[in-house]
Amino acid sequence: MSSSVDPSAEDYRREMCTYNQFMEPIYRQALAHLPFQGSVGGLDAGCGPGGLLPSLCHLIGDEGEIMALDASLAHLEAAQQLCEHKELTSRVTLKQADLRTTLPFADDRFDWVWVADVLHPGYFPTPDDPVSEFVRVTRPGGHVVIFFEKMYESKLFPGQPHLDTLYRRYLDYHGRKLTFDNQPNNLHIWLKRSGCEAVQIHAFTMIHASPLTSEVRYYLQDIVVGWFAKTPMDKVTAAGISEDEWNALLQAVAPESPDCVFDHPDYYCMWIALMAIGRKPT
Repeated sequence: MSSSVDPSAEDYRREMCTYNQFMEPIYRQALAHLPFQGSVGGLDAGCGPGGLLPSLCHLIGDEGEIMALDASLAHLEAAQQLCEHKELTSRVTLKQADLRTTLPFADDRFDWVWVADVLHPGYFPTPDDPVSEFVRVTRPGGHVVIFFEKMYESKLFPGQPHLDTLYRRYLDYHGRKLTFDNQPNNLHIWLKRSGCEAVQIHAFTMIHASPLTSEVRYYLQDIVVGWFAKTPMDKVTAAGISEDEWNALLQAVAPESPDCVFDHPDYYCMWIALMAIGRKPT
């Protein structure tokens, strides 16, 4: 495992492992669409703690090898442990690298590049730059694939119109700085602007319903709710939500509340993801 950037890069191991478990039904759908079978070598750009490496290795077959990059040394250490546990160390090479810089590979190096939930506008305000790098290191005829979970379009409170409206208002406010150029809904356009052809876009959905597994409950309660529950009240009111409305929303998702929506026998959430596939011209 090679280190080339600051080892203090943020560590989201637990959150990302839980997220991968939460997203597993959608990942299965997405992987079934990938044109990677029988490939010799690919790049997982932004692999995190390596949750998808076993599935990618299985997809490409026993002879295929994967280079996996991440900015966080802690994530790569977790990925190394996973690869050792799954006996994949001979097929997976882990390397620390910052995707906001030039990739440390020659042109036309890989058969494919997989980029899942990485190019967030806060970190990549101009996604054309990294996407052009992904295309550069892909061989002619190879594929670049960009995957994005769409939490802003997903439904945390279906069947609860008032709660859903408040949550949507909150998400819309936080997404207000997105532009046409860095809006993840336009990930297929990023590929086209970077020179890919035969670009396809796919949408995937999944439902988690009551009774929720412990992993799904933890993701919804501690990560999704934990994210917006920490918002300062001045930013809440700036989104057009009153303090009383916000407290009602927090009460509806509080684990100690007798009316917690996640405990309701008819609760479900619906999640959405997008994936774009582009081919590098020959």
